[in-house]
Amino acid sequence: MLSEPHPFSEFVAILGRGKTKQRHLTLDESQRAMRMLLAGEALPEQVGAFLMLLRLKEEAPEEIAGFALGARETFDLPVDIPEVDIDWSSYAGKR
Repeated sequence: MLSEPHPFSEFVAILGRGKTKQRHLTLDESQRAMRMLLAGEALPEQVGAFLMLLRLKEEAPEEIAGFALGARETFDLPVDIPEVDIDWSSYAGKR
């Protein structure tokens, strides 16, 4: 009897289909993935595979936005934090 796949494996499968069949995560998928990562709900091997696949594929704008939303939902941010129009990463990326 096969057990149910781990919920986080969905995201690894989307990114790990190879160059011709892989696709970017949607905003919702990347948001859910980030919430699971920050909650410690992914296995260490899944986290490593996920990050490696993102690095190889290169992130898309909707993925970055979803990751930011997922992080904001997870952390207890101060109530007096100023409203911002953009979350700007300090990472320069590949050139």
